[in-house]
Amino acid sequence: WYAFHDKRPRVAASAFVHPQVVLIGDVVIGEGCYIGAGAVLRADFGRISIGDGSNFQDNAVAHGEVSIGAGTLVAHGCVVHYAKLGDRVSVGIGSIIMDGCEIGDGTRVGTFCEIQKGVVIGKHCKIQSHTFICEGVTIEDGCFIGHGVMFTNDRRPAAVNADGSLQTEADWTVEKTLVKKGASIGTNATILPGITIGEGALIGAGAVVTRDV
Repeated sequence: WYAFHDKRPRVAASAFVHPQVVLIGDVVIGEGCYIGAGAVLRADFGRISIGDGSNFQDNAVAHGEVSIGAGTLVAHGCVVHYAKLGDRVSVGIGSIIMDGCEIGDGTRVGTFCEIQKGVVIGKHCKIQSHTFICEGVTIEDGCFIGHGVMFTNDRRPAAVNADGSLQTEADWTVEKTLVKKGASIGTNATILPGITIGEGALIGAGAVVTRDV
C-alpha cells in the first residue's frame, strides 16, 4: 500500500485485501469488502471509494476518481476509470467503464462490454455481453440492451481532415442518443446517432435503427 501526496489507503477492519493488491493514494475500502489478487486501485487524482460489502475481483483496475456503491461486484479484469457505480451493480468479466460514466443502482453489465466516457445508465438495467455504448448515450431506468448491441455517435465518421491531418475530438460533434425508460433492444442491433428510442419500445434483433422509435 502506498501513499501519494500524503494521502494513504484506508481499509475497514472487516475487509479482505489480498497481499498482491496494489493500493495507491486516497483509497477508501468499506466494511466486508473483498479485493482480489492482482487488483490495482490507483487514487493519484481523486478518491477511490468502495462501498460496504462490495467485491472487486482479481486483476481489476480502478483509476482516478471512482465511486463504487455498497454490494457491488466488479469482476475479473475490469477497468473502472473516473466513473461512478451505484449500489448492487454487477460488472462482468473484462468490461471497461470509462471517464464520467454513471451506472445506477441494481444495473447489471455483462462480460466484455465497453461503456465510453460520459454515458449515463439508469437503475435496474440489463446490459448484455459484448455491447458497445459510446459517448453521448443516455439509457434510462429499467432498459434491456441485448448481446452485441452497437451504439454510434457520428453519422459521417472520418479518420482525417481535408488537409490530411488526423482528426481529433475538436473536428467532430457527438450526436446524442436517448433510450427511454423500459425500452428493450435486441441482440446485434445497431443504433444510429441522434435519435430517441421511446418508453417501453421494442427493437428487434439485428435491426438498424435510423430514426426515432
